[in-house]
Amino acid sequence: HGVLDLAQTLDHVGPLSRSTADAAITLQIIAGRDEHDPTSLPDPVPQLFTDGPEWSFICFFVMMNFFKIIAAVAPSHAESMQVAMPGLMMFILFNNFFVNQATAPVFMRWALHVSPMAWTIEQIITSLYPANDALKTLYGYDDSDAQSVRALIVLLVEAVAFQLIAIVCLAKLNNIQR
Repeated sequence: HGVLDLAQTLDHVGPLSRSTADAAITLQIIAGRDEHDPTSLPDPVPQLFTDGPEWSFICFFVMMNFFKIIAAVAPSHAESMQVAMPGLMMFILFNNFFVNQATAPVFMRWALHVSPMAWTIEQIITSLYPANDALKTLYGYDDSDAQSVRALIVLLVEAVAFQLIAIVCLAKLNNIQR
């Protein structure tokens, strides 16, 4: 109490932390309604970071295997970025947040179904805000258990497929022999 922002367009006061985990803990503690601050929101505080880590880990595993393919295919370190960019940009752009079911052109909706980030973001957002129907409608999210199972299956299949493709590329493109 007693600290005010100079203007909404300038820097804001807030906590500093050494790690993302520390920042998450601090956010969970200070979020919510403050009776002494008329500008604080009365919205209930969601339980942050409860279902996200496992989905994030699975997405990380898929992306790690994607980059193994790039490492196996790219002839040099310098060319690896050029090889990675098309797939990486598709995964990032069609992540079910920037481009989602409601905004994707019909001919590009397939990209949402193959993007590991799209499945991950949908699962994290629907677990953080289960009662927010407007958010689900706006982005076309499905918070059903069947959708969670589909997301898990797609991510695991992609992780295994990328790993197998990376192994084949290493063996065939790099002339690895026993």
